[in-house]
Amino acid sequence: MADDDTYHVIEKESPEAVDQDIARLDRQLTEEREQRLSLWPILIIYRRRTRQEL
Repeated sequence: MADDDTYHVIEKESPEAVDQDIARLDRQLTEEREQRLSLWPILIIYRRRTRQEL
């Protein structure tokens, strides 16, 4: 559904195009997970430091 509450017809894509989209989205998801996991230790350290300053 679009922003204006209307439906749009989606053209059929070839199976290869769908597979490429799935692979691209899977890569993006993996990258975002890795980024969030790499930020986790920084958040933990920040929380510890701010608690100690209080």
